[in-house]
Amino acid sequence: MLRMARDNLDNLLKVEEFTTRAVAEGGRPRVELNRIRLDVLAGRQAARNMETVAVATKAALKAVTGGLNVGEREVPSEVPPPIPITALEIARAFELARGTRPDLQALRWQVAKAQADLDVEYRKGKPEVTPKIGYTRQFQEKAIGFPDADSWGIGVDMTLPLYNRNQGNRLKSFAAANQRAFAVQAAEIELRSELETVTQELQAAEQSTGSVVAEQLRLAAQVRDGIAASYEAGGRPLIDLLDAQRNYRETYRLYIAARVSFWRAFYKYNAAIGQQVLTHDPRQFPPGLTE
Repeated sequence: MLRMARDNLDNLLKVEEFTTRAVAEGGRPRVELNRIRLDVLAGRQAARNMETVAVATKAALKAVTGGLNVGEREVPSEVPPPIPITALEIARAFELARGTRPDLQALRWQVAKAQADLDVEYRKGKPEVTPKIGYTRQFQEKAIGFPDADSWGIGVDMTLPLYNRNQGNRLKSFAAANQRAFAVQAAEIELRSELETVTQELQAAEQSTGSVVAEQLRLAAQVRDGIAASYEAGGRPLIDLLDAQRNYRETYRLYIAARVSFWRAFYKYNAAIGQQVLTHDPRQFPPGLTE
């Protein structure tokens, strides 16, 4: 976008230079020069604003990358073109995501924990049995003349939960386990909806970044250059030239937005599944996947 703003400013400066000469020679009214100078001022402001946005974006990227120095060499001059992709079927993508998504795995571990807590509460409601074993030796030969004697003992201590069988905590743990199980079901339903959405976004982004947008940009550039040449020759009014440049800027912005949308959908799709399903090389697939 910064590059587009700078290119637009360069074109406006060229028009201003030609219009200045034409006004001095009497071939153009001065109002056209004032009009183009207004657009030049607006173009300078737009370029400065975009420079600020670019600096802020690089600073945010530097913070995300842990302080990596991000400069012009690391940032490409333009958005890379889209690549051919083949999205997985929803059922296949859903099975992969169920096994790899860390949020679903965390929910399943919560279900396992709730089941373990339920088992603990059920055990607390049962009688507690404590076995005992003991040994004693009586030293009585010197005292009463009888031989020393060994004694062994074994016993069992057991509680009788007649009234308190931990019913409250058992029901509470049972409800918590059900709640965790329903949370997993809800997350899987949301996952399927998310996969359907990101798949549609990816397919739509791929279609919109095809040759149609590039062809629109090429035609808009031809129209702009043709009207600029005609304006310099005195065959077109200034308003036609400004409209052509404005149309080119809007088409260029659409061109950039379409490419950006593709790459956002590209990485959003991989994030939704939880692994690198789509790669920059369409011939490469992760282990277990085939074309």
